Amino acid sequence: KNYSIGLGIYSVGGAGAELYFDTPFFKGKREGRSKLGLAKITPTISYKVTPELSLGVALNIHYGTFDLHSPLGPIYIELDNLTGYGGGFALGVLYKLNEKFSIGLSYTSQSFYSDFKADDAFMELSHFLGGKKSNYKGKMIDFQVPQKVTIGFAYRPFKSLIVGFESEWVNYSHTFKKMKLKFYDGDLPDRKLVLDLDYRDIYVLSVGIEYNMWKNLFLRAGYDYCSDLTPRGTNIPVLGIYDDIYNFTVGIGYRWKKWEINTAYLRSLIYREKTKKTDFPAPEMNNSYNHHREFYYTIM
Repeated sequence: KNYSIGLGIYSVGGAGAELYFDTPFFKGKREGRSKLGLAKITPTISYKVTPELSLGVALNIHYGTFDLHSPLGPIYIELDNLTGYGGGFALGVLYKLNEKFSIGLSYTSQSFYSDFKADDAFMELSHFLGGKKSNYKGKMIDFQVPQKVTIGFAYRPFKSLIVGFESEWVNYSHTFKKMKLKFYDGDLPDRKLVLDLDYRDIYVLSVGIEYNMWKNLFLRAGYDYCSDLTPRGTNIPVLGIYDDIYNFTVGIGYRWKKWEINTAYLRSLIYREKTKKTDFPAPEMNNSYNHHREFYYTIM
């Protein structure tokens, strides 16, 4: 047959931080923490146009959660269990140059998330603003996963071994320009906060190998480098600070007749990043540190 279908369950990404701030606007230390989790389900279909050329398309079904507790200048906020759903698509082409070399190109669209919503939100004003507190409902407005373009190259030196190289551009500068939060249906008037993020586009370089260890069993390993994402002036430490990142992956796959199952694990190196000064009006964030670590688990 010239076509194949598949279903993937992916961890698109995750981020978070946990800090404690001494702030001039509130008495004692204040907690700052965030947690973002993004996943997608991707039904896919591919079609072999010729023995050398294959085309593919995927539907991306997105799911995300977000928590944020932080002082932001004279305001302290808590947002718990913000949840959003969305869609998107991906297109790909693979061309086999000869028995040893192949090249591929793919495009993944920006997501189409609804607003992330939660019934559990809280805001406290500094005593300079009256010291009032209120429970609210909360929203994160117009949050989206960025579009990306990927090009890859594969070399098969012998039948049981494939070596792959990949380069990727991810358009964070468009989707992560600002964070918009809304607090509504509370005891105090509705409030909207807009945080300048000004994240950069990132570039990812990857190398990986696949070894056919035994009959239908495949072992995989890889490494990738990701360029820095967050600018030094506008970064908000409680959202995480992302300098150059170095990731290592391992995986295993099994093929049986027309079926295939794969699983993979990614772990990043830990690094420590300091915010010397933020342009955001929150002096408590100056001279704060982030320890960064990432891990993902994927089944497809």
